[in-house]
Amino acid sequence: MPLVLPVEPVACNGSPTGGIWTEGAALAVPAGRLCARADAWLRPGPDGGEGHRRGPHGLVDWILHPDSASVTIPGWAPLLPGRARPRLADVNNALNTWSGTVVWLPVQDGTRHGRGGPEAHLVAMIGFRLDHAYLDRPNAACAASVPTTCIVGTVVSLPQPSPSPTCSPQGQPTPPVSATPTVT
Repeated sequence: MPLVLPVEPVACNGSPTGGIWTEGAALAVPAGRLCARADAWLRPGPDGGEGHRRGPHGLVDWILHPDSASVTIPGWAPLLPGRARPRLADVNNALNTWSGTVVWLPVQDGTRHGRGGPEAHLVAMIGFRLDHAYLDRPNAACAASVPTTCIVGTVVSLPQPSPSPTCSPQGQPTPPVSATPTVT
């Protein structure tokens, strides 16, 4: 999936929480309209996830058909700048087609401004059983003192290196190369 998580969990405003990703932990990951500083999205298109149109339309395509996109880990990957608010509902609906399944989310340990715009340094993948996405409207399920936007689910696999993080059309993740979880 093209939603990028930081190595260490962050709050909605993007500040570190001091926590760690914990296997088996059910949690709400800040993301979406109200938490734009907490998440990043890989840029679809020829310079980003291969096989998809550029921009927010491509982001929806990538979420619905992740088996046709690939990224290299470790490596730098272009990010989608800004948020296309009219399309965020479509992104939210696309993510929710994966509710109840394990998705692989890339993990980054830093960003930079590359030739084509912002880029993230991808270092690993987290296996995440997605319960529901609440990206376009605040929801109390996001477990904040004030309802915010997030994805809700359970970490099922700690950050692991993976050379080709994709899912099959049936939503089954491609197993990571390493069977031993490593935290970087």
